[in-house]
Order: sequence, then C-alpha cells, then structure tokens
Amino acid sequence: MGIEVRNNIKEIRGKWEMPFEYSYGQYYPIFYDHMKEGEIWTVRCSKCQRAFLPPRPYCGNCFEDVEEEWVKLSDEGSVRSYTVVRMPYSGQPTQPPYCYILVVLDGCSNEFHHLLGEADPSQIKVGMRVKAVWRPEEERTGSVHDIKYFKPI
Repeated sequence: MGIEVRNNIKEIRGKWEMPFEYSYGQYYPIFYDHMKEGEIWTVRCSKCQRAFLPPRPYCGNCFEDVEEEWVKLSDEGSVRSYTVVRMPYSGQPTQPPYCYILVVLDGCSNEFHHLLGEADPSQIKVGMRVKAVWRPEEERTGSVHDIKYFKPI
C-alpha cells in the first residue's frame, strides 16, 4: 500500500474484502420473480395502507406485521433526491459521470434507489418524473438489475 497524490487528492491504494451473507426473508423471492417478469410488486400494510420497497414483513410506518396483500406498483415515479457521481471508485455500476437517484414510485411510500440514464446531469431536478427502462426479457435474472435505469419522462 502506498499513498499517491493526483489532482490534489490523496489516494491510498489497497484491497478491502468484506465477505458477507444476507438473508432476505420470505417476500424477496416473490418480489424478484415479478421483477423478472418486468413488474414491481410489494406488500401493503393493512393498517395504514402504505406500501414499501423492498417488501418487508413489517410496516416501516406503524410497525405492524404486514399481511400478504400484494400490490402491483407502477414503474414510474418522481425523483426525491439525487447525486451525480463524477469520481471513479471500485465497484461502480458504470463509468462516471452518472446519476444515482432516490425515486418514489407511484403507489409506494418510500424511496427506491437506482441509476438515472438518458439524462443530462445539469437538467436533473427533484420532483422530475421518471420511468424504468427494463432489460430485454431474455436478459432478466430476477433482481433489481432487471431495471437498467430510470429515464426522464
């Protein structure tokens, strides 16, 4: 490991591995099966009627257990927040510059994190309407990456 200075930024080169296991619970397999079909489904709280992504066994609003009331969400929504990534780092989903957004899909109560494509970073605004751009059906694997990115509409 050594320290390198480029463009007045100190960089420390090295490798950092963080192996982990993640148990995603009872709802994710259903959520991912629908993603593979090009649809976004989640569960709705029977008490407060909020729907959260990703689907979860409890309500993030009233903390009640969620019954299995599955609802189909729109693949359109509004940008709640965003950041434009200009510097490269390890593990990036694409080459900079690119935009990472928090989008609230129509019918959902919280933000969904994803990439924004087909947009000039200087034109991005909070509240901007976006729509999912899905991978071709034969390329889908049943993950959030079945959506390539969101684009302005």
